[in-house]
Amino acid sequence: MRTHVTFLSDAFNRTEERENFINPHCFGEDLARWVIPRFTDPHLKVDPEPCQEDWGWEVFVTCDGKSFSIGIGPYERDSESGWLCFVESRLPSYKKWVGATDGSEQRRVCAAFHSVLASAPEIRDIRWHSKESFMKGDADDG
Repeated sequence: MRTHVTFLSDAFNRTEERENFINPHCFGEDLARWVIPRFTDPHLKVDPEPCQEDWGWEVFVTCDGKSFSIGIGPYERDSESGWLCFVESRLPSYKKWVGATDGSEQRRVCAAFHSVLASAPEIRDIRWHSKESFMKGDADDG
């Protein structure tokens, strides 16, 4: 499943470090705040406040009772300033061990996120990747 997305956009802050950043270069807050109100799928509940991590930001989404996070951080692609976002399940490991799944809900979150990105003129060159291929460094498979 393709859960990692890269795209290009000059519309969001990648240069001005803010006082509230946990670490320098912890960009993505304005992108996270831009994304949150744009989800329109009635099956999704989106937390109105993003959460800062030491590497970027997260947006929390619930789909039909299953929880996900969308990680957001800066990413360089082809010498251009871009963004990497990834949709991750928050299903506890012990539930996975007993056979619980959330794949269909994760696909729905990815599809809704894609709609948000694809409908924005300030977003370009959207590429979706599987986690496995992206982590191997094959960012051109999207």
